Amino acid sequence: MVQVLPDSTRTVNILLSPSVQDITVNLNGSTNYSGTSDINGQVNFKDITFGTYTIEINDYNYNVYTQKVVINNTNNNPRIIPITLTPKE
Repeated sequence: MVQVLPDSTRTVNILLSPSVQDITVNLNGSTNYSGTSDINGQVNFKDITFGTYTIEINDYNYNVYTQKVVINNTNNNPRIIPITLTPKE
């Protein structure tokens, strides 16, 4: 069992532009998370433990997107990460 220390997690909110629904967003690190964007283009990950993660978005209509992020105690809670998707031509 993993012991989570107080104030050792953050909520991470991914904000997609354009605001597209049903896009799968992966947050990969020591633990992997996956979520789907809502009607507002938002994906919310709760209780993400501190560490380095890679955001990955691979959707049929958009170019592949990757970004490394560090989640730690200096981040606001929630940590808001805006992402601009580029449509495939």
